[in-house]
Amino acid sequence: ERVDGHGYPRGLKQGEIHEYAQIVAIADVYDALTSVRPHRNRIKPSEALEFLMASGSTHFDLELVKRFRKGQPSEIVEIGACRVDLAARSGTRQFQIYVMPQSGHIPKSTRTFIGISKSALESAVPFAEAIRRFADWIGGGCYLCSWGSDDRFHLIDECVRKNVPLDWFNNYNDVQRQIGAVLRPGVKEQLGLRQALELAGIEPVGKTHRGIDD
Repeated sequence: ERVDGHGYPRGLKQGEIHEYAQIVAIADVYDALTSVRPHRNRIKPSEALEFLMASGSTHFDLELVKRFRKGQPSEIVEIGACRVDLAARSGTRQFQIYVMPQSGHIPKSTRTFIGISKSALESAVPFAEAIRRFADWIGGGCYLCSWGSDDRFHLIDECVRKNVPLDWFNNYNDVQRQIGAVLRPGVKEQLGLRQALELAGIEPVGKTHRGIDD
């Protein structure tokens, strides 16, 4: 499968391809390029990485390629959320905060990828402080929902790695499967967010990969 939806066998797009499958695809291509094959010699690791980066907009998730190139765990750089009143079926409040990685620098490619302005970058805070503010904003009596399991995995993983308490993380719900069942009854295939919006007749707003817009 390819993130642009032109792969096979199902033609899944980025949001529909499990992150683990995307990671394996990157590693598989890198291994193939840097190994001797009957029809060609291997190429240098640096050249293989350049090939992966060049294919980032069509074949692979560019953020995953960058993480693979650096050989380091990913870090959350933005947390975005919207509080929804279930009775009124409308959004009531939004939360958005940018997170400064431990390196103290967010690469330009990442800033461009998710649309961080220079002024917004100046307001970025350490991860622990971002989580404290997010937990305070959530408060009690809420259901924490996200599209797919990736958000849950990344939040828990980074909290554990950085010794940030997780006592605020409860009532979590992955709504991807439930909404997919409503929009496509009887179809077990994972439904991407953009496709779900199309099926529901909802016009996408904002920029893809920007936390608050997603």
